Amino acid sequence: MRAPAGSREICAVDVSNLRGVRKAGIDLKQLAADLQAQGAKSFDRSWQNLLGAIESKAKNLQTCSLAGSDDVCRMRLSVS
Repeated sequence: MRAPAGSREICAVDVSNLRGVRKAGIDLKQLAADLQAQGAKSFDRSWQNLLGAIESKAKNLQTCSLAGSDDVCRMRLSVS
């Protein structure tokens, strides 16, 4: 498989940028580890929020089905 046109030039620029970052005293391994940890924490927060929203909707559905009021159920389920 052939590399796309211009990919060698892009790769050369990226490598020189990384060299510049290293010369500036930035530890790329530590930077990568920090970014990965931050990304994992951010994902976990979003995931927990999603699970909480699903749980809330499920409780509303259960409450509505027990109450038997379609109008109340529609109102409760349409509010986020």
